[in-house]
Amino acid sequence: MDLKTSSIVLLLAVAPPNGMATSYEEIKPRLQKILQCDLTEFPKTKKQTASLVAFESALRQTGAIKKVVGDGGVEDMATYKLPDSVSVFGYEVVIVDSYDAPFISITFPVAANELIKNIQAKSGLKIKRDNNTNTYEQTPKYISKVEGSKYALQHGISVVANSRNSSSYICNYSDTDPKIGG
Repeated sequence: MDLKTSSIVLLLAVAPPNGMATSYEEIKPRLQKILQCDLTEFPKTKKQTASLVAFESALRQTGAIKKVVGDGGVEDMATYKLPDSVSVFGYEVVIVDSYDAPFISITFPVAANELIKNIQAKSGLKIKRDNNTNTYEQTPKYISKVEGSKYALQHGISVVANSRNSSSYICNYSDTDPKIGG
């Protein structure tokens, strides 16, 4: 294989099959589902997990800017500035505070009760106050068996009031292994 042929092979391996790069508008519907904690986007197989990793790469290729906050450990957060807004529960979002799909965190410039009303209206989910943690939690949470895991994962939505006019939405998941403490 000469240099000219190897360049063509490399181009085919990197470029999408139609020869055009993925645009933000093309991936926006899936991004919206991921950011809204849509159950269909929760990875239950290794193939679905790989698809989320590939999606994050495609998101960066559309012009989304990733900034890692932390010291290089497992608790680091990847913040994203999107190239254009996406509607999340009726609010236009450009900044995602933490994107490690399926874990998502977004701060909204609205009171928690207003955000909760919109989440419930747009998703049909029920969210109730957890007096022990002073947060609002989806009830019931989803339970999913994940390929290769002994125990299922519990996942759902939480809302935290930051101040009178600010609240954070979190799409989270936890292990149901009783030794870990879920």
